[in-house]
Amino acid sequence: DVSDIPNIQVGEIVTLIGQDGEEQISADDWAMALGTISWEIICGFKHRLPRVVVG
Repeated sequence: DVSDIPNIQVGEIVTLIGQDGEEQISADDWAMALGTISWEIICGFKHRLPRVVVG
């Protein structure tokens, strides 16, 4: 949910796992925040998001 982010626009790129500039987030970070394990995070993305590799 990005509704609290000011000036967010449809089509903007977001980083769910990885690094963007100085900011970084991992599956382990997600898992700790949600009270689960990183495997569940990775499996949860599988069918919901297209894969786009940049770089």
